[in-house]
Amino acid sequence: MLIISPMRTLFMCLVACLAIAGCDVITPAGKRVAQYSLMGDSAPEFSATESWQGFLPGRWTEEEITEPTDVKSYFQFDADGSFYCLHAKYKIGGKWTASADRVDLTYETLSGKPLQEEMDRIKASAEGGTQAAVANDLFSDWVVSATTKQTTLSVGSDKKTLRWGAPAPAPAPGQNPSENGPDIGALLESMNPPMRRLSEVK
Repeated sequence: MLIISPMRTLFMCLVACLAIAGCDVITPAGKRVAQYSLMGDSAPEFSATESWQGFLPGRWTEEEITEPTDVKSYFQFDADGSFYCLHAKYKIGGKWTASADRVDLTYETLSGKPLQEEMDRIKASAEGGTQAAVANDLFSDWVVSATTKQTTLSVGSDKKTLRWGAPAPAPAPGQNPSENGPDIGALLESMNPPMRRLSEVK
């Protein structure tokens, strides 16, 4: 059975909706749009002696990228503990805090304004009845709802990617996972596509 993460589903649906609506995604002439590619095997590994502040900062995505592109759906983490995620035109920001084996996210803003305040403003605009305002209300509510449910990140088994959710519990001392049912960590990873580090193409 194919399992697709909520974030990847969100991105795919947003792209489809923008295409159907005929939205113009061409940037103004003469303005360079940053191009990114996946770092892949060259991405740094997280080590037991490294802090999250040294590993996490940068741009990450769940998108499948095969060539340099202007990524439309990603998370940007900064060393000062702030982050934002971009999905189409919706920019949601907040703070991240780290413990030994996980990062917890708190979402605080939408388009640079307090999140709930901006959601209330969008909903009030939709009550005017214009098609654009109603569509914006529906899409923003959907994006924010799907995004803010994702609150915990951990390092993937390859030590280079991020996974949504807390890390899988370690086997008990002396326990061989292969002799005690399925590998829970591997099962969770198979259900949860990774976020991979991006590198800007100069």
